[in-house]
Amino acid sequence: MGLFKGACQFKTRKPHNALESELQALLGAMMVCWSQGHTKVIFEGDNINVINLVKRRTKNIDAVNWLHDIWKWEQKFESFQHTWTNWESNSCADLLAK
Repeated sequence: MGLFKGACQFKTRKPHNALESELQALLGAMMVCWSQGHTKVIFEGDNINVINLVKRRTKNIDAVNWLHDIWKWEQKFESFQHTWTNWESNSCADLLAK
């Protein structure tokens, strides 16, 4: 029951696959939140693979560099959470994606 504070868009290098694209999006969201002064955040995503990787439940050698960057950025926040949400229940993100 959080409050939607806004959205962002940024350009980065072309991802090699969908996983890399998701990790780039998460990292970009973390950077934008931190730069806007948000110190207590919940990052929601509909990709369970990303959530498991970020929470160190699974490993993927191809994503290790992105994960190290994400874990480093996590340390900048006072409080953070990574949660999985079904895409059907995230109408705001679904609307932005369309």
